Amino acid sequence: MKRIGYFQFKPVLGNPGENRKVIAESLNGVEADLIVLPELAFTGYSMTDRNAVLKLAENPADSLSVTMLTGLCAAGNFHVVAGFAEKAGDKLYNSAILVGSDGLVA
Repeated sequence: MKRIGYFQFKPVLGNPGENRKVIAESLNGVEADLIVLPELAFTGYSMTDRNAVLKLAENPADSLSVTMLTGLCAAGNFHVVAGFAEKAGDKLYNSAILVGSDGLVA
């Protein structure tokens, strides 16, 4: 049987570093196969300024957030689905990512 959990918290708007810290501290030692994080877990929600979002959004291929999740997944032997502000050139997406112990899965 697979164990699925979620971590609900209120991400600090515009502060990915603090949000990564909260996620890392909260998921340390969790026993689950899959953990689901909130929408826009790293950047916070309700940004209205496109330029502010562009500064905070990440490319999943070289993301500090994905790197942090990869380490957590490797240590805890689980996968994480997270809401993610994705940047691809000048385009922005409200995406979901799946991360495991080997990094970005999807």
